[in-house]
Amino acid sequence: MSARDVLVGDADGVVVVPEAIREDVLAEAEALVETEDEVRAAVRDGVAPLDACDEFGVF
Repeated sequence: MSARDVLVGDADGVVVVPEAIREDVLAEAEALVETEDEVRAAVRDGVAPLDACDEFGVF
């Protein structure tokens, strides 16, 4: 681990993101959060959870 790596932890565990890929990892994580938000909105609007999963590709 280098001083510029990013250490992230939560109740599920800890991960070290190397500096060389941290921007790519951040962009991918932000895209996933956006998609998860769309799934939640669809379910709130009455879409069945499994149908929302099929539509957006994540649950």
